[in-house]
Amino acid sequence: MSNVNSPVISDIKYHFAWHTKFRSPLLVGNIKKRLQEILRQDCKQEGIEILGGLVGKDYVYMRIKCPARLAPSKIAQLLKGRSSRLMQEEYPDIKNDLRLRGSLWNDGYLCYTFGEATEEDIREIIGW
Repeated sequence: MSNVNSPVISDIKYHFAWHTKFRSPLLVGNIKKRLQEILRQDCKQEGIEILGGLVGKDYVYMRIKCPARLAPSKIAQLLKGRSSRLMQEEYPDIKNDLRLRGSLWNDGYLCYTFGEATEEDIREIIGW
C-alpha cells in the first residue's frame, strides 16, 4: 500500500526492461555496479520501490512499485535518461563508443503491469 498519509492510495506494480543500444554487452563489472547504484538512487528519490530485478550484460529488468503520480513513460524517461547521462560522464569508453550516438540505451522499453506477463513472457522478450 501507499503512504497512508497521502490522499491517494495505490498499489501500482510494473515489470520494466530495456536494452543497451545494439545489445552492446557493456553492463559488466564496475559499470554494472554503478548502474545499479544510480537506479536505486533514482527510484528512492521518486518514491519508487524496487521489488526485484536483474542487470544483464546488455539489459536491465526491474520489478517496481510506484506512486500513482508517475506514468510508465515518465518512469522510463527518469531511469533511462539519467543513467545514460551519468554512465557516459563517468565512463568515457561508453561515451566514445560511436555506435551509441548519444545514448547508452535503445529507444524502446518493455512495461507490463503485474499479472499481465508471466516470467516466461519476460524472458522471451528480453532474450534470456
